[in-house]
Amino acid sequence: MRVTLLGAAEEPSCYSRLVNDWVCLDYVSDRQQEIVDATVQHIGITVVSVLVGLAIAFPLALLARRLPRLESTILAVTTGIYTVPSLALFPLLSRSPGSRRPRS
Repeated sequence: MRVTLLGAAEEPSCYSRLVNDWVCLDYVSDRQQEIVDATVQHIGITVVSVLVGLAIAFPLALLARRLPRLESTILAVTTGIYTVPSLALFPLLSRSPGSRRPRS
């Protein structure tokens, strides 16, 4: 704490623009319940998605193992499904319409 002519002045909190803390413990303590709720929700979503993926992948793997002629078909279909998230993010790689340089 600094002392000025006007009395004791507190240090700026991590919410201030004057402080650039990477980890602000005041922020964490103020929003502890939000952070816990979001973490629990994230873990739940992750567990459900992994279990759904396992429920789909395991029977397909057994089917491909049992019927070798279906192996290439199963592999092609699952590879196609695997690329869908990449295709959804592909527009982020392109330039936005307003960012073109003018022609000279």
